[in-house]
Amino acid sequence: MLRPSRKNLLPIPLLFVLGCSSAEKPAAPGKDPKQEPTRISLQLAPQPVEFAGADGWKLHGTLFVPQFMPNDPRYARGAVICHPMLSKTRDTYVALASALADNNLIVLPYDPRGHGESTTGMDGKPRPGWKDHMEDTKEDLAFWAGLVDDLAKVKEYLAARKDVDPKRIAVVGASVGANAALAFAVRDPDLAAVVLLSPGEDYRGIATFESAGKLTHPLFVAMGEKDESSQTAPATIFEKAVKVEAKDKVLKRFPDGEHGTNLLAKHPELAKDLTAWLVARLAR
Repeated sequence: MLRPSRKNLLPIPLLFVLGCSSAEKPAAPGKDPKQEPTRISLQLAPQPVEFAGADGWKLHGTLFVPQFMPNDPRYARGAVICHPMLSKTRDTYVALASALADNNLIVLPYDPRGHGESTTGMDGKPRPGWKDHMEDTKEDLAFWAGLVDDLAKVKEYLAARKDVDPKRIAVVGASVGANAALAFAVRDPDLAAVVLLSPGEDYRGIATFESAGKLTHPLFVAMGEKDESSQTAPATIFEKAVKVEAKDKVLKRFPDGEHGTNLLAKHPELAKDLTAWLVARLAR
């Protein structure tokens, strides 16, 4: 009589355990596992990039790219540029950028000139940062005006990608970045949409009220009603944007004094609203 090899045998209790291993583990008290689905990322790992800005600046950013057919011209998609506020970097847009990329948009938050990693020229030589340009000299004002020219370079960089539709690029700006975004939008008729987080009447010489009256792009404005930096400027900009169709205008008010990208950090629902609004205007 043949006997099975001892090494092929498992004790009966262990077989029972293995047979039950696929059973669902009991949910933690107070939690329903059906209400907590595992989040599946729909994007590639964020990619550090560098490119030429205006006036010889080297700009650094992080590219968020959807997983589906990256860099394939057959699947060109919309894209979003994210400009931080004064003293902040591209990291303040990570949550929003990730949400947009999960919705099949390419997103490029970047460090403005003189901020974060963007502190040199294309020749690699260090340049004075934003803290060195806080006066009202001609040189200082030229530094801040260059933010608008940099946005044109960022858009040019994105539009050169095979998987980006150059007619479906939007820009998000916060604080002085919002002023720069509005000024850029007015001079670029091909921009698909503009989002302004706490724009001001005049930040570092970049004025907004006159530009708002010329704007024709879809517009989303967010503001804190107790924001001492912007005060009532965001609402005024919204009102002056009379050439933008009513269906393409949104003014989101929050009862606190948060400013710029701090609104995104304090109010997660803002990122959800922005994602839905941008996807509706940039998706094919």
